Amino acid sequence: MKKGLAAALLTTAVMGASIITPGMVLANSTMTTSVTEMPEDLFIGITVEAASQKAGFPVKQPSYVPEGFHLGNTSYAGKFGLVSLSYVSFQKGMFHLQVRKGSLQNEAATFTQKTELQLVKGKAISGKKKDTGENQVLVWEDAGIIYQLTGGLAVEELAKIANSVGIGTPPPGPEIISMESSGALTREQASEKIGFPIKVPTNLPQGMKLSIVVLPGKESEMVFLHNKVISDEIPSLSIMIRKGDLKTEAYGRVPEPDRVQETTLGSATAYVGMFPGTSAHNPKLTERMGLTFEAGPGEIYTIMSELPLEDIKKIAESLQ
Repeated sequence: MKKGLAAALLTTAVMGASIITPGMVLANSTMTTSVTEMPEDLFIGITVEAASQKAGFPVKQPSYVPEGFHLGNTSYAGKFGLVSLSYVSFQKGMFHLQVRKGSLQNEAATFTQKTELQLVKGKAISGKKKDTGENQVLVWEDAGIIYQLTGGLAVEELAKIANSVGIGTPPPGPEIISMESSGALTREQASEKIGFPIKVPTNLPQGMKLSIVVLPGKESEMVFLHNKVISDEIPSLSIMIRKGDLKTEAYGRVPEPDRVQETTLGSATAYVGMFPGTSAHNPKLTERMGLTFEAGPGEIYTIMSELPLEDIKKIAESLQ
């Protein structure tokens, strides 16, 4: 696996988790695909503490993140000694903090465009790299450890995040529910957190396996399901579950509310909007379609995928 692909895979796991919920991979899908399981040294959906232990050095986190962002996934790619923290906002996209051993001098040679700037911690380099596209990059060194911020944020905002790394208390991250610790109660635990029984789809693309993670919300918890199997032949898919009002959630979670369109799901009203997103299946992808609907009174589901709308609706209709 190439280093750039590893970074792409970390991006794909927007809402990381550490378990596969039993019964989520079904055979009634009409789609066919060959599956590439994750390499043994690629760990997605682990805690920052676990990633630090695997990497062999403490991973420092920012105490400041822009409003609306939260830590969605922590990963470790052993082949590259690379820890990646992915911060997600459904309105603003995502940014990543990658940490590995290295030197700023060597990193400077990897930039296609670069500018030196001064952080509280010392010298840093900002600009662009070949493997980060149009995203802005900010790199600095801390005692032989390279920290790299990548995302669609302004340099000034990246610098503000960088200056907070290792200082103060990091904002709360996802609560990862582990199969090892919770066994058959995993789905029940997540349901208890959110306040109603979680429904999962029985119709998924062949080879897709879903994982679950609980994230803190301002008013209530949110549960996310995402595809755990990493393959360039399997489309990306995430399901966001929370309490709320259907129309408010449909228009309030997307960066461009004017693009939201009303549709139907069976005999019920649903809404289609576009969410920021990437995919190992389609490296050029910058946004994914999201179908928002009510699975029960006040029980809001959004299925986000690069699949066609009709396929997303079939997945929605298979929730049990």
